[in-house]
Amino acid sequence: MNCLVAWAAENDLDWAVWALTGDYYLRTGQKHMVETFGVLAPNWKDVANSTYLQKLSGIQLPVRAKYINLCIYAGPGLQSKKLLFHPTTGLCVTSNLSNNLPTLRLEQCRKAEPSTFNPSEGFLWSNKLCVEAPDVVGQKVKLGAGTKCSKLGQTSATHMHLSFKTTSNGSLLCLDVDERDNSIVANPCKCLTMDASCDPARQWFKVL
Repeated sequence: MNCLVAWAAENDLDWAVWALTGDYYLRTGQKHMVETFGVLAPNWKDVANSTYLQKLSGIQLPVRAKYINLCIYAGPGLQSKKLLFHPTTGLCVTSNLSNNLPTLRLEQCRKAEPSTFNPSEGFLWSNKLCVEAPDVVGQKVKLGAGTKCSKLGQTSATHMHLSFKTTSNGSLLCLDVDERDNSIVANPCKCLTMDASCDPARQWFKVL
């Protein structure tokens, strides 16, 4: 599912959920048969799977304008912008300027500040500030004015692991998400070997 959401975001895919239906009065002779792919729960009031719906929220609106002289973001307060998308949560990376030490966190994509990442240069920018990766595992990723920018690489075959080498001992760390507050942190890279049982999705970020 995470691969599909990342691909849909990258390609600005037009899509639709299969059904709104919670259940049916009668279907194939069965009363109150639940719609497996329905957005709503059988009571027609609650959402059947809020986590799934949140994952899709990041690709509900077009990501960028693809057509000449046509901005498909046209509308009140909407415009085309570059984003760093986290497929697992359906959220996007944005700058957190609420404290004296600017950091990165996840936010609804429509509210997120634009992010710029050029793979050839390796620098990630947000709100005109660049990423300064920490040397300590689990620490939050900081933003700076440009004097200590960390060079990031797309480590895995998916190009969705954004990694860097620490200045202290040269160990490889990847951008990750702290599930407690959705802040972006640095952790050892997951699933870089051919291990089918390993799930790297929390460390996947799609450059859009």
